[in-house]
Amino acid sequence: MSGPCPACGGAGRMEGARFWRRYSHPKLRRFGGPCKLRKATAMLRAVPDFVVIGAPKCATTSLYSFLCSHPSVEPALTKEIHYFDLPPKRGLGLLWYRHNFPITARMRGSITGEATTTYLLYPHAPALLRAAAPGARIIVMLRNPADRAYSDYHMQVRAGMEYMGFEDALAAEEARVGAERRRVASDPEHQWFYVPNYAYAGKGEYAAQLEPWLRLFGRDRVLVETAEDLGRDPAGVASRVAGFLGIDAGASPAMPGRLNEGDYGPMQGSTRRALAERFAPHNEKLYSLLGRDLGWS
Repeated sequence: MSGPCPACGGAGRMEGARFWRRYSHPKLRRFGGPCKLRKATAMLRAVPDFVVIGAPKCATTSLYSFLCSHPSVEPALTKEIHYFDLPPKRGLGLLWYRHNFPITARMRGSITGEATTTYLLYPHAPALLRAAAPGARIIVMLRNPADRAYSDYHMQVRAGMEYMGFEDALAAEEARVGAERRRVASDPEHQWFYVPNYAYAGKGEYAAQLEPWLRLFGRDRVLVETAEDLGRDPAGVASRVAGFLGIDAGASPAMPGRLNEGDYGPMQGSTRRALAERFAPHNEKLYSLLGRDLGWS
């Protein structure tokens, strides 16, 4: 075997190559390489111990980077698997989902998990994930929804996915994604295309999205942190996350600062005021749900 595995891009090659060198046998070679081996051993693989469910542009990359650097955490093949929010991937079956996780986690007493930022928004994800991994712990990263929307918008611009100005995109949001959101809410097999990209304001209505996770998993299995707290006190966030997952916060490098930050100008004052007014009732519901004021005004 030479070069990275085309199916896993190299992430699965490390585990597979170690297995191959140590346990190589003519009868094993019929599996055809590390990625086929991962699928053949899917029944032995862990379901995630934790899942970071969002929200987009809320420092989830920083959090997942911290977790993956911990000696007691073994990462998934990729940060965002998108199994529970994309019907075509769910059609591959739960064994396909499990093949994304390491076979060695249970052997070494480690934990593993993934971070798909659109699970929070997808209305069927709580029940689907609860059925597949009932013991998983859920981590939620939030951010002032006005800042989150503006950052999300600029990410779409950089990706070549957005051609409108920010204010025009906000005004067009219902026309762009409203019908699709309603269709997805009523039909778990309907594939969404535009909501993950263009629901700039909709992604910031956190209370309605968070409530089913708290109800299905229980408050003791859902941890909510904010990007603002990570910026002010990364060590504090690291300590709380590590305690929540039962790992030693001091055993890994320090929590990194904000990763994947874009470079763009400030939001117009009038737009910020309009968004603050729009999000105010949603924020108040969130504060009531969490029992604490996150200070977004």
